[in-house]
Amino acid sequence: YAKISGKGEIVMTGRKLIKTFISSILILTILSTFALNTFAADENITVTGMRMQPLVDELANMSQEDIDASIAKFTDISKHWGRQEIGKLTKLGILAGVGNNKFDPEGDMTVAAFLKVIVLSLGHKIPQPVSGYWAAPYIEQAKKDGLIGEKEYTDYNKPITREQAARIIYRAATLFRPAVENAGYVNVMRNRVKDYAQIGDEYKDDFMKAYIMGYFVLDGTALCNPKSKLTRAQACTIAIRLLQSDSLPEFEPVEGEYYIDMYGKICYPAGSDEGVKAINFVEKILNKSKGYIDK
Repeated sequence: YAKISGKGEIVMTGRKLIKTFISSILILTILSTFALNTFAADENITVTGMRMQPLVDELANMSQEDIDASIAKFTDISKHWGRQEIGKLTKLGILAGVGNNKFDPEGDMTVAAFLKVIVLSLGHKIPQPVSGYWAAPYIEQAKKDGLIGEKEYTDYNKPITREQAARIIYRAATLFRPAVENAGYVNVMRNRVKDYAQIGDEYKDDFMKAYIMGYFVLDGTALCNPKSKLTRAQACTIAIRLLQSDSLPEFEPVEGEYYIDMYGKICYPAGSDEGVKAINFVEKILNKSKGYIDK
């Protein structure tokens, strides 16, 4: 029921007040449930992923005309293999040319320049310092993100090698993607790379995982050239792949890179490619044998 106040206002009392209170609680409950469900649907999104999203969206919406216009600003990349990636990254404002309308695609990438590219690709907004070393804020952010150790590098102006870049890119990727946990996949990748032994011991694991994630790709020679200097074009390609992580192909071992044990489990040997083939061959022979054999 309701009663009229001395000023002629209707004041809710009794049952009406209780019903209004219950209705409010129900509305809040529904809204809370909706918010929780929305969060649950996006629970795999990390802070880094959310920070990168504007760049990811801008890249996805970039037209070929935009890319071509960016490529046309440079006189030395019109026929270069990496012109598309260079055009995309320069359009995003993550990397610029070297002056005189040139990009220098085959030029060396320094440690400092590569850190800048990756830090910006991770969505950080870094103001350019008005004084001091230009790369200092990018280096500091890279250390905060765990891309490099506090004393991992002593000279940031030196060219960065492919194995060094691989470790940085893998560390960057694990800020918003699950780390590679399958040791069998690492063994498979290790057997694919012909010059695996040339990779520094401290870089071997991360380099193979960077390949598994799709940031590096083996060509027909199956060489990863770990000690080679990373070029500016290669840096652009890696950065674009980082921003397009969701569209990178899944890693798939092929027949001959694993064997099936007696219980039907897929096993990935740690030996050479020849060892894997030998195990598969013996498996076929044992499966045909009618005698008593302990696999």
